[in-house]
Parts: sequence; C-alpha cells; structure tokens
Amino acid sequence: MREVKPVEVRKQEILHAAIKVFKEKGYDKTSISDIATSLKISQGLCYRYFKSKEEIFESAVDVYAGYIADKMIEVLCNPKMNLLEKIIYIPNFSDIEKENKEYYDIFHGQGADSFHDRLSLNICKKVCPHVQRLLTEECEKGQLRLKDPKTAASFMVFGQLGILIDKEIEGEKKNIKIMEFIKSVLEEITL
Repeated sequence: MREVKPVEVRKQEILHAAIKVFKEKGYDKTSISDIATSLKISQGLCYRYFKSKEEIFESAVDVYAGYIADKMIEVLCNPKMNLLEKIIYIPNFSDIEKENKEYYDIFHGQGADSFHDRLSLNICKKVCPHVQRLLTEECEKGQLRLKDPKTAASFMVFGQLGILIDKEIEGEKKNIKIMEFIKSVLEEITL
C-alpha cells in the first residue's frame, strides 16, 4: 500500500531526489523515470506534483535561490546594522552556495553555466526588492540622495552578475571588486 504524504512533503522529497539524480547523471540524461525510481514511487506520482522534468528543475532552482536569498535578506533586514555594515557583512552568493554540496555541484559542474545563470537571476529577483526598500528608507531618513532607489537597487544587485560570471576574475577577487564598487557608489550618494 502506498504511503500518503502531505503535498508539500512529497514535493520536497521529489525535489531532493531529483537534485541527487541530476548530480549523478546530469540534467540532460535524467528522466522522470530515473527520479521516480530513486524514490521507489511511480512516474505517475511524480507527474501528479510536477508536469515535467523542467518544472522539477525550475522548482529546485527556486528553492535553492530562496535559500541563498534568505541568508542575504536576513542581513539586509538587520535593524542593528547601518547601511554600510549591511553591505559589508552581506554574505556573497559563492560562500552560501558552498554550504549545500549537492546543489553546488549541479550549478557549478561542467556545462552548468546556463543553470548557474538562471540561479543567479532568480536570487537577484528575490533580493532586489529588499535592497530597494533599504535604499528608499535611507533616502526618507535623509541619509542618501537618490532620485530613483528602484533603479539604483536593480543596478546594485543585477549589476554584480557581470563580475560574478567573468571567468577571467578569480573567486574572491570578484567579491572584493563588487564590494569596493558598491562602497564607492555609497560614498558618493551618502549625505
């Protein structure tokens, strides 16, 4: 007899199993059947929760992006830090990514550039509204002079991607370049 589980529990099981199979076989060589087999469930049960392998992967990207973004947002929402401290102490993508080996291997493995780019964009989409809120609050308090906090937030968040995907810049040097640039911008707009 099949074990009936709550919808969210079953979906998380499928996502977790899919990540393991994607890691072992690669995304292109993985099928819904492979994911179902790894869980010892029917393919039909997988299709009950997800329409396709692509939807499973997109859901996994969203969950992982949420995990990374939440760690960044936690710092951005810390009321005990000023703006500069938040910028300095916000964890960077790569450090947080390394905390979850299974996901890290999928998004940083050979041929995973497009997957990593999708992950990075998803993280930016989740973080950007919080940066916008923070910049808006600082403007309202008279701490910053910005005509358009929304554009500034978008530039500060999404603008990092050019450096993060640049293969000619070594790991930690990317983060240093980003932080130096953001600090210099903040120095110019801080009252």
